Amino acid sequence: MKLYKNEKILFVCLAALLVAALAVTAVFAGILIKQSYYKKHAVEGDYLISYTQTSDSGREEYVASFIENGEVKQEVYTRADRNTYIGQTLKYYYLADNPAEHMVINPDGKEKLTLEISALVSAFLCIIMLVVFLPLRQRTKLLESGSWKLCRVKKVEKLSFGRCRILCDSSDFPELKKKPFYSFPVRRNRLTKKIKEQSLSVYYDEKNPKRYYVKIDEFRQGG
Repeated sequence: MKLYKNEKILFVCLAALLVAALAVTAVFAGILIKQSYYKKHAVEGDYLISYTQTSDSGREEYVASFIENGEVKQEVYTRADRNTYIGQTLKYYYLADNPAEHMVINPDGKEKLTLEISALVSAFLCIIMLVVFLPLRQRTKLLESGSWKLCRVKKVEKLSFGRCRILCDSSDFPELKKKPFYSFPVRRNRLTKKIKEQSLSVYYDEKNPKRYYVKIDEFRQGG
């Protein structure tokens, strides 16, 4: 499928955002699944943020105290953020037969909210990609196997952000009920100045002329 430069940039950006959103969704889904497992199968205890200390690198770090198999232990809390404070109590889960397998859960954590947001963003990006992709797929199909006809340019309609679209005469197609053929939006400075005096190739589906594509390549400058 042939894409113009700006279309390629759009697809790359959308694909990159979708991959990032899916990655975040997968990570937080994994965290929630793991939390659910530990809540069902592990021993529960309190995980108290006890005090702060300075690390070898000079950074302040929080130290937590917890009880594991009846023994009081301490460790550096590695998931501290700006909301962490001394005296904060989190939930500590460990497997009785293998205490090394443990997990700290913040009851006020935003994992579920983050998962829901990233899933919604992923779904939204998928819809956007479909909305963008389907007309481009139709364009390719019409260019390869559709019928075509030269139609006179009636008007260049201004759109926002310096864009415009070209309206072509459709009087030979009663199915369109006098509605003109519309081109895809294009930046006005990418079109040749004499386009109003020209006729453009309109590719259409003979069975359904409402499915069409106005080809403007020969009057389009740049990508």
